Amino acid sequence: MRLSELTWPQAEKYFAAHDTVIIGVGSIECHGRHMPLGTDTIIPDFLLEQMEQRTDALICPTIPYGATEYLGDFPGTVNLALSFCIRYCLVCALSCTATAHGALSS
Repeated sequence: MRLSELTWPQAEKYFAAHDTVIIGVGSIECHGRHMPLGTDTIIPDFLLEQMEQRTDALICPTIPYGATEYLGDFPGTVNLALSFCIRYCLVCALSCTATAHGALSS
């Protein structure tokens, strides 16, 4: 079940009974001349698709950006500072937790 495909009442119902979400994290960075910049996002998306078939946990959209400072010289690389990246991921997870506990419910 995908968070992005639910209506808010469906999400509210899910969070009333569950407290688990799965959030993939990837990055947009170079992988040589032969692989796409989104390789590190394509892989978690594939894994989340496999997990969705085996669990009733809610699958959140993959966070597509990461801390890739060391690859910043390659065109197309999107770099988030490590501290920002960690905080961004944490805020996404905590937002789901707040929803699960009714803090964001109407």
